[in-house]
Amino acid sequence: MTIYDFTTNLDRRHTNSIKWRVKDGELPLTIADMDFRVAPEIEAAMQAKVVRGNFGYEYTPDEYFTAVASWYQQEHGVDVAPAWMQYVSGVIPALTACLNYFTAPGDGIVMLEPIYNSFFGAIEKTGRKVVASQQDYDRENHAYQINWADLEEKLADTKTRMFIICNPHNPTGMVWSKMDLERMIRLANQYGVLVVADEIHGDLVIEGEDYTPTFSLDPVILSNGNYPRINLQDL
Repeated sequence: MTIYDFTTNLDRRHTNSIKWRVKDGELPLTIADMDFRVAPEIEAAMQAKVVRGNFGYEYTPDEYFTAVASWYQQEHGVDVAPAWMQYVSGVIPALTACLNYFTAPGDGIVMLEPIYNSFFGAIEKTGRKVVASQQDYDRENHAYQINWADLEEKLADTKTRMFIICNPHNPTGMVWSKMDLERMIRLANQYGVLVVADEIHGDLVIEGEDYTPTFSLDPVILSNGNYPRINLQDL
């Protein structure tokens, strides 16, 4: 059994690290970047690439998507077909593609604030309008809660075309319950609003119930007749 080292911190100052672009003696409180060593298997695979001495363009092999499907089944107990997947270079490029494909300049894009700041840039740079539904802060329990009345009001606006859900939520860390996810998507369906879910942090739930992948909900809930089925290669 391989033992992974999550206790030894690497000194990443003065290495072009965005996180550690701070003055000596200061600590970074910005990007969520890890400072422990990567798994030996990852390091070995990268070293094997380096030894070959050529870094040309490559395609994404079928094994990549099969591995993702296996991971979701093993870690989260849900099935996802590799045919549903499309490789993208990052969350923001994927979100930008969705904005350009499904919406038009001037359309309203709903998000639950506070939220990952780069979403704002993607929306504004594509000429769309940020529509923020501010969550209520529970000071006693130190947690945010959805203001359902406000969210419905924002989704009901005829100019609203997309609702971006961050699941688990960044930066609050909120792991949406299945019930909350279903309620959000039912509201979006009611008003003909497309839902795009960013679930990049699904593997970072430390305690409590696991996160619910949005795609694992009842297909009836996920069905939105106002939007056609798409070929992912077109994005």
